[in-house]
Amino acid sequence: MFSPDFKPNPASIALPADRGACALAFPKKIDIVPIIAENQPMKTLTEVLPDVDQLSEEEQAGLAAHLLANLRGAPLGPDDKELARREAEIDAGTAELITFDELRKAVGR
Repeated sequence: MFSPDFKPNPASIALPADRGACALAFPKKIDIVPIIAENQPMKTLTEVLPDVDQLSEEEQAGLAAHLLANLRGAPLGPDDKELARREAEIDAGTAELITFDELRKAVGR
């Protein structure tokens, strides 16, 4: 499989007279994408986790964001009614507010 942007040079296409087939001259470096056979079972979570642990922090964050965005039934956050209720509590002075540092400490970061 070639990279999506690969386009053969028309001048590099040759038709051998004896075979009637088309031969292409390819660039020296070709990105090969592994092809998974249809009968090969999907990896389990236990098999994938060691690979995930090898990702950079940025790549792990990207993977987490991707998984959460594609999780069916995942809560998207509070609805408008809940936001209005929370805003009213803040405006009334009845909400218990915490600083960002307190939040980070509470979630263990």
